[in-house]
Amino acid sequence: PHFDPEGAGCNGDAGYCSYDVGPNVCAYCLPASLPLTSEDQYKLVTSGTCADYGYKTIYDSSKCKAAASSLGKIITWGPYGGYEDVVDGCSLRGDGLFLNPVDICNSTFLIGFWTYTGCQCVDKQPCFCEI
Repeated sequence: PHFDPEGAGCNGDAGYCSYDVGPNVCAYCLPASLPLTSEDQYKLVTSGTCADYGYKTIYDSSKCKAAASSLGKIITWGPYGGYEDVVDGCSLRGDGLFLNPVDICNSTFLIGFWTYTGCQCVDKQPCFCEI
């Protein structure tokens, strides 16, 4: 591969030469039809917000449940919303699933109380986010 032109096939297979990868390396593409698994669609965020990491906040009940399930969380309650001390979107506290609509969380509500998050994803109430 070292002397082959960029993009030329190598090793008689589906590989191709790429000097970005290295001078003696064949590069390979993943099949275009490779499906995403549910684990690839959702992330758990424990600080800041989903948007801080380039993810989307989940506001849909079925996606919220799917995210929790795909990340191995056992839920016994929810998702429910309308709580001023809970971050907007889909989040988890214990085995309860929360789903607050946009702009329900109040960053000054219950400051100092154990449920206070400042409208952020935190360790005690992480957020489920969509990639």
